[in-house]
Amino acid sequence: MNKRTVRVLLVSIIRNEEKALPRLLDSVRSIVDGVVLCDTGSTDDTLGVIDKWSQQHVDIPVHVFSDTWENFGHNRTLSIEHAKSVIPLAEQPYTFMLFLDADMVLQHEWATQSRVRLWKEDELIRAPVWYLYQNGNGIRYHNLRIVRADVDVVCVQPTHEYYDIRSTTPIAPNLFPDEPRVVYCGRGYVDERIWIRDVGDGGCKQDKFTRDIRLLTAHLQTHPKDARTLFYLANSYKNIHDLENACRFYRERIAVGGWVQEVYMSWIYLGDCHLLAGKQETQALDAFWQATTVLPERPEAWYRCVKMARLRNAHAMAIALLDYAQKLPRTWPGDRIPLFLENAIFDYLWDEETSICAFYVRDMARGRDSCARLLDPTRTVPPHVRALAERNARFYGVPPKKTCTTS
Repeated sequence: MNKRTVRVLLVSIIRNEEKALPRLLDSVRSIVDGVVLCDTGSTDDTLGVIDKWSQQHVDIPVHVFSDTWENFGHNRTLSIEHAKSVIPLAEQPYTFMLFLDADMVLQHEWATQSRVRLWKEDELIRAPVWYLYQNGNGIRYHNLRIVRADVDVVCVQPTHEYYDIRSTTPIAPNLFPDEPRVVYCGRGYVDERIWIRDVGDGGCKQDKFTRDIRLLTAHLQTHPKDARTLFYLANSYKNIHDLENACRFYRERIAVGGWVQEVYMSWIYLGDCHLLAGKQETQALDAFWQATTVLPERPEAWYRCVKMARLRNAHAMAIALLDYAQKLPRTWPGDRIPLFLENAIFDYLWDEETSICAFYVRDMARGRDSCARLLDPTRTVPPHVRALAERNARFYGVPPKKTCTTS
């Protein structure tokens, strides 16, 4: 399909990443053909770490730039400009920029270099814009991570920034009819075979939430109805447990409307804030029910309603909700991919709630089956959830000796 060599260039802004950066570089080594690192004022041994890694991997050119820090949108846009400056103009239609941070790890399912090369030459080249799933802290979402170098792209907003594609050429929606794990999402393609593990241990995150509040508040002064700013400002206040301001900005975000995924998560987090505040269960339940009307196919609101019913000893209601919720889809069309999907709900939380509630409605077989799934040694279940399932299994007639080997 393409006779030219397809190259991938890692592009990253860094500061004080001597610990995390080698891990990122090692994770992309089988994918990338070059590295562009933009340092914004490291005071540790980041530059020494880069030099050492470069000497160990002489086949991968590493370009280091030094920039004054302004904000994330500005400096990421600068990093794009630096990356394009090292790619000859004739090579830009065959070169892709991979945007990652130092505290991320790139993972993929391709075991050999020949398979990676096939991915580049036969699949990556077909589309100019790619989104990757990002997993961290129990949630999953997708965002733009790979862009062809001849595409006009900038990074927007001072923090919680996003890459904005300025090119107007439409991307065909049917380029991968034979690969179900490559999904068109309306703005590009999501490839489920390559993903990001977000470790979250970057060198400049000590004051992340207060820094974000400062930057977002300043941005809001000139963009008072900006939906994204309102949402992440609310999140930042929630993260420092300033629940009053968090609730205020979630409500403002909901009132603005717009992207339904963000509106949905605003209702979810608003309800969470009411629960964290204490004695606000009615307001919390109202927020969760509002969320079910926005995106009824998503699990987070239903899970919270189930848990609240169970905690109120309304076990029959909890089971009735579970009857509906456990039939929810785990896959979505590309234009409905969830923002901040809580994977644990599908992985084990439905079964955890069922293992408790089924006993009280005397559905012993259902409760026993839920315990068995939680105790399945091939499944990834947190130790405390597995221990609870061991205790609950005894109420369903499973002897302790049947479960102790799976802990």
